[in-house]
Amino acid sequence: PLHPIPIMSAAMSLLCGGVLLIATSFVTGSAQTFHIANVSAVSALSLAYLVVFGALTFAGYTWLLTKWPPVLVATHAYTNPLIAVLLGAVIAGERVTMRIVIAAFAIIAAILLVKHDTGKDIVSREDGEGSPASA
Repeated sequence: PLHPIPIMSAAMSLLCGGVLLIATSFVTGSAQTFHIANVSAVSALSLAYLVVFGALTFAGYTWLLTKWPPVLVATHAYTNPLIAVLLGAVIAGERVTMRIVIAAFAIIAAILLVKHDTGKDIVSREDGEGSPASA
């Protein structure tokens, strides 16, 4: 059964998954080779970053699902890789090839197509309208 608060449902499934992974590490012997002293500060900070910003992102995602049609919210699956590539180019100096530029235009076109396809139905879902399911 799902918890009435979506983030609690996600938390319970992640907690259960974590417990199973820890149990598996003991069964496979991985837990015996783990020593907390071997964890670097960079690794610990990276984990903390992923936990904090992953939680914030998920909270934002679930909030958006209450306000916008799911088909529009799901476009994050297209925009996240594009943003990652752009950040890699700007921050890490990664090379942007013509293939990446063409892919970026395809991603943007796909998002515009999704937005155009849902047309004027894209309104706040507070009144129950704007969702393709309510049409």
